Amino acid sequence: MDKNLAETRKNTSHDAAPVYKNPIRVPEMTPYTLVNLFFNQVAKHGDATQFAAKTDGTWQCWSWRKIAEQSSALAVALLGFGVKIGDRVALVSENRPEWGLSDLAILMCRAITVPVYITNTAQDHHHVFDNSGAKLVIVSNPNLAGRVIEAAALAAIPIVISFEPLPAALQAEAAKHNIKLYLLADLVKAAPAAHHDMTTNPQAIWRGAAAGEISRLSYTSGTGGKPRGVMLSHDNILANIEGCLERFQAVLQQPNRRLPEQILPSSQRVPERFLSFLPLSHCYEHTVGLYLAMALGAEVYFCEAADKLMPYLLETQPTLVTLVPRIYEMLFHRIEGNLAASPQWQKWLFRITRDYGLAKYDRTWHPGRVLNPLLTLLVRRKMRARFGGRVKALVSGGAALSVDMARYFNGLGLPVCQGYGQTESSPVISFNPPDRPRLHTVGMLLPEVECRIAADGEICIRGRLVMQGYWRDEAATAQAIQAGWLHTGDVGRIEEGYLIITDRKRDIIKLSGGDTLSPARIEGVITLAPEIAQAMVMGDGQAALAAVLVPSADFITHYATTHQVAPDLALLCHDQDFHRSLAAILERACAGLSNLERVRRFTIASEPFSMQNNMMTPSFKLRRHVIREKYPYPTQPGQKK
Repeated sequence: MDKNLAETRKNTSHDAAPVYKNPIRVPEMTPYTLVNLFFNQVAKHGDATQFAAKTDGTWQCWSWRKIAEQSSALAVALLGFGVKIGDRVALVSENRPEWGLSDLAILMCRAITVPVYITNTAQDHHHVFDNSGAKLVIVSNPNLAGRVIEAAALAAIPIVISFEPLPAALQAEAAKHNIKLYLLADLVKAAPAAHHDMTTNPQAIWRGAAAGEISRLSYTSGTGGKPRGVMLSHDNILANIEGCLERFQAVLQQPNRRLPEQILPSSQRVPERFLSFLPLSHCYEHTVGLYLAMALGAEVYFCEAADKLMPYLLETQPTLVTLVPRIYEMLFHRIEGNLAASPQWQKWLFRITRDYGLAKYDRTWHPGRVLNPLLTLLVRRKMRARFGGRVKALVSGGAALSVDMARYFNGLGLPVCQGYGQTESSPVISFNPPDRPRLHTVGMLLPEVECRIAADGEICIRGRLVMQGYWRDEAATAQAIQAGWLHTGDVGRIEEGYLIITDRKRDIIKLSGGDTLSPARIEGVITLAPEIAQAMVMGDGQAALAAVLVPSADFITHYATTHQVAPDLALLCHDQDFHRSLAAILERACAGLSNLERVRRFTIASEPFSMQNNMMTPSFKLRRHVIREKYPYPTQPGQKK
């Protein structure tokens, strides 16, 4: 057993299984609410950069002091609109400085932020607004405001605040439903001159807040059914931050380097820098990408779209990047695609670099050791440069990252560290220490987190990080939290102090012969094939596994060019020759799997899985029930959709 992980036996009302706990005591942070945390950092960093976003091709920086002034001003306006302690305020925006500013303003009123995904339909918005009882809505731009106003009208929300001016048509639509529109800049400009009494003084109000008050109502992204609101307190999130800070200690002690002058003055030493790419409406990015960064005094540069990720990595040179497995898969295919067009000597250097890196991780000898300095110069340095050159850790969370994918990046000198958690745990439960990762695991428990493996293998968690419950759903809360233990729905075990996830209880496939399999692991193996971009494995109650496959864009283009057909997946999915080509690729990809794990039948999807077609959540998880509904288990081995 790892010296940092103790095993004890404690009797609970429903189980006496071993309880694992990391006994490291992390000193509680001085701030006891997220607002305290923010203002303590403002006092330290003042005019240094806190947030940055690109406007008209140029990075615009927002200082800690500017964010403090504008969030306080917005808080005054919110109080003037009648927002009271415990009220809910919905926030619908892409990642940008105003997102963090608005979140802080809401918390200064001791109200509750309700982050909402920008990919939601008007009906989705209505569910969140209505279920949460939102007092008002803050929205970023005209593209999002149409759906927000439609949903606000249905939920009888009287006020909508926007970051950007809205066109006359939307103003007329809002007026038709008696919705008053306000512009953030106007409120910020006017608020400091008004409301001098204590009831509308945000500083007097937030100083009276308690750590146990609800700060965020996070609606789970909904892999099945309607999303539920997860109630998270200030203390829940602070417990997560404290634990993550301890886990990051080793990597954060590495020295920083200066950035190019076009981004930051050469006279200023660069602090830690985050590139915020995942939606802030997701609990993972909200806690780690915003408030952990805040606790570190780090800069946060916002990336507004997936196609900007790679160029922004080069421009901003971040030290920490949080991504989900789907993004690593996309990066893997891009790297492999570029490699395919490279000269043979470059391919050889790349492969030997990767293989030596894996051998080093496995503590086995490899001939690449002799060439190690050359490999670092010619391969690793160039690979790191693609990610900005200063990355200390690439963090993976939100879903399971395949072991092979983690080993691939680490073998090339890119430190991918996988963590584990869920919205109900604020969200991080465990994390791989960057200085001693075990890539087949999801790391060690955060300090002071207790873990018990139930009789059926389910992972149960207890600690300050566990949610307060589901909003207005006592039955679901009672089912999720029993005798203080959060039942995660994941199956796993503890091995030498590291947590290993083996299955998802509700995602386990049980074949007709009684064998149980984990689809996520098999999907990870299949998508390592460069010709397959996405895969979903099914087969519950069947004799063998089947899959829904999405071929990669490069493979589609190559096939279409070779066979002189249109590169249209909607047409190619019915092409028998295309199906046979993909069958050979699938057979090769499954060669290393056991007979039970091999996919025997498959359907070719007519379009990629995406948020737009509701087959993926905003955090890039597969909505399995939606995919199965459109692509049922194939009745014939050659069936296509």
